[in-house]
Amino acid sequence: MVLRRFKKRSQDPEDDEDNYNDERGGGRREGQGGCCTWPYAIAFLLLCIIAGILTWLLVPWDELIGDYLPTFDSPGNLPPLNQDTDAPSPSPTMNPTFAKLPFSKCGSDEGDKMCCNGLESNCQKRINEIMYATSHNAMSSEDFDFRQPNHFKGMEDSLKEGFRAFSLDLCDCGDQGGLQFCHSICAAGKRDPRELFVNLQKFLEENYGEVVILIFQMGKDYFGSNPIPLQSLENIMSSVPGFTDMIYAHDSSEKEWPYIQDLVDLNQRIIIFHHETTNCLDPDKEACPVGFHHYFNWAVETPFFFPDEESLLSYEKSCALDRGKNGKKDWYGVNHFVTRGFAIPQIAADVNQRDVISKRVEECLEISGGLFPNFVQVDFWSVGGLPGFVTQYNEMNN
Repeated sequence: MVLRRFKKRSQDPEDDEDNYNDERGGGRREGQGGCCTWPYAIAFLLLCIIAGILTWLLVPWDELIGDYLPTFDSPGNLPPLNQDTDAPSPSPTMNPTFAKLPFSKCGSDEGDKMCCNGLESNCQKRINEIMYATSHNAMSSEDFDFRQPNHFKGMEDSLKEGFRAFSLDLCDCGDQGGLQFCHSICAAGKRDPRELFVNLQKFLEENYGEVVILIFQMGKDYFGSNPIPLQSLENIMSSVPGFTDMIYAHDSSEKEWPYIQDLVDLNQRIIIFHHETTNCLDPDKEACPVGFHHYFNWAVETPFFFPDEESLLSYEKSCALDRGKNGKKDWYGVNHFVTRGFAIPQIAADVNQRDVISKRVEECLEISGGLFPNFVQVDFWSVGGLPGFVTQYNEMNN
């Protein structure tokens, strides 16, 4: 037989309850409150928020993150730019007879004839009536030590190969150099804007018939609260003697953009667009410097995020009008790159081929309702054949 000992129950039920709670250790004494009251909880939450803000401001996140970003080795089996041409890449020249560039259909053999962006016929077109080979995140290259670069070679080399429009992201890197061109994270790579402007101006002085377009994405200030002021960007440009004199300012009351020949004659051969900041139209906000045009007031573009080739080549979606569709639509941008968090050179080698670009441009032209494709924007500009395609396309659309 199993004997069980039972504690004798008190005659008072309340005494039994107190004894039970005392044995369990869970009894509450009179006047004893809970350990987590609302004032304590609110105070704890406020301390967490303050600690989070201080951590964000004081910890050098760019340096910590940059140490873990991967780098690429340039693959050796990618096709070269313009693989269908044997033309060399000559150094620019101050000679006003317009030295032969690899993509150009005119040059020294044309005597003193004017040549604009590769073709004599371009001179008689308005600047938004021709196509421009466009470099996406043009500042980001392996040559300038960017991690996860968008290109192998720098913007200056792309100028010599026929690229005439460039998207550039401006960052506030604080004590790491102030305003720099970077792709979100300063520690992952940055370029001095003034250096790039000096080199761009030198190229234009040596190639008198060329017009370039700069599309700036304005980042946030160092604390991430406000866009970088446009005036700060103009101040850098103004530090390069003669640079701002070459900027064309379009009057918003004018319906049509000027002819390229007129811009060459005036030596106003730099067109500036910007976005992610003031649209220049709101009188209560920062006025834009002279010659700074808000991109999506004037231009419309396709979507810009494509995770794979299949989505890029699904034309109904990839050619749909996206940002800027409620603007004037004087310009049309075709974003032609795949991004899986970062640019992938092997994919660029496929989608940058002439036949792939030609097919998508044709489809986007139809889907957009006949908008002329001005900007075909690619990653890894040095593979594929975009400049040759652009010259051919402009020649066919005389």
